[in-house]
Amino acid sequence: MRLFLAIEIPDSVRDHLTVVQHELADEAWRWAKRDNIHLTLKFLGETDPNQILPLSEALEAITTRRHIFELSLSGLNHLPPPEKNQQPKVLYAEVDRGRRELATLAEEVEEAAVETGFREERHRFRGHATLARVRRGKRPQGTALLLDRWAGRSFGSWLCEEVVLMESVLGRYGPTYTTVARFPLG
Repeated sequence: MRLFLAIEIPDSVRDHLTVVQHELADEAWRWAKRDNIHLTLKFLGETDPNQILPLSEALEAITTRRHIFELSLSGLNHLPPPEKNQQPKVLYAEVDRGRRELATLAEEVEEAAVETGFREERHRFRGHATLARVRRGKRPQGTALLLDRWAGRSFGSWLCEEVVLMESVLGRYGPTYTTVARFPLG
């Protein structure tokens, strides 16, 4: 099973995020399916089913002592970051409100995952919702203008009430996600 831990984004916010897709009709971008847009806390990768129970127990211990908090997404950015002067590979919406709480939760999730046998993440956590990836061999146009146009604009807010363990099945037309388990906060 190919698994990851995420925060789901409500439909109302996803609807606002898909407006960007319509505004930037550049074929260089491969857009995420609307229903697949989420905030990744930790990518676990290929997982032995025997690892799920210990991980679930560790996640329950974390989420039961965490409080529900508000999240919001606003503005766009890309990876690598613009200051590196490299071609963008990933376009995303940034977490605005709740950034600190999300980072703390991600840190605790990372520790629990490592303690239950998963590989440690090499990169610093950056709360974001991936909207698109650049197609192989393509060069997107107008990205700087898009970032400027969407700077500071809100896509909406919601209450983060749970962590979700998701399975990702890769297919010809992109990944399909299904929920494996839910871990309510509080």
